[in-house]
Amino acid sequence: MEEKLALTAYELRLAQEDISKLKTELQKKSDLSLAELSGKLFHLLDINLSLFFVLGIFVDVVLSHCLLINWPSSSSFWLSFIM
Repeated sequence: MEEKLALTAYELRLAQEDISKLKTELQKKSDLSLAELSGKLFHLLDINLSLFFVLGIFVDVVLSHCLLINWPSSSSFWLSFIM
């Protein structure tokens, strides 16, 4: 009976160690996934900011050109032009 009890305690300890290792591995994978997602999100935000910057320059150039040739620069004119 004592041998069975000792084997059961040993098996329980091994199972607990396995569970602990699995938890650690899962946490590492979860941390890595969050880091990868954060990096990708930062990259996408950087691209979007770059596009907004370029679009802003384009709008500034167009409006400056319109002012030089005395085109209407009101938003209603441009909305009707775009749509």
